[in-house]
Amino acid sequence: MVEKKTNIFRRSEMVVVFLLILFFILFSRISAGFFSQDILSVILLTGSELGVLALGVTLLIISGEMDLSVASIFVFSNFVILTCAQRGIPIFLSFCIAL
Repeated sequence: MVEKKTNIFRRSEMVVVFLLILFFILFSRISAGFFSQDILSVILLTGSELGVLALGVTLLIISGEMDLSVASIFVFSNFVILTCAQRGIPIFLSFCIAL
């Protein structure tokens, strides 16, 4: 079977990768400290949290369920942990309260 050659930018995945690279270059030009270790560690930590969340939502979508409350619960639990931590409650206890 002969495969048709398609334009690389017709695939939505490639457009996302292209935009990611474009924004990375743009923000590194705008901000002098963009390539600092602190900024890159924050980007990677945030990306890992959202990646784990996206895996769970992907499993929900594959199984045919749709749960829109995942993002709101994610934000609310972070809010509870930070509020408890600001009031002097130990972080482990704050985590248990947020669950």
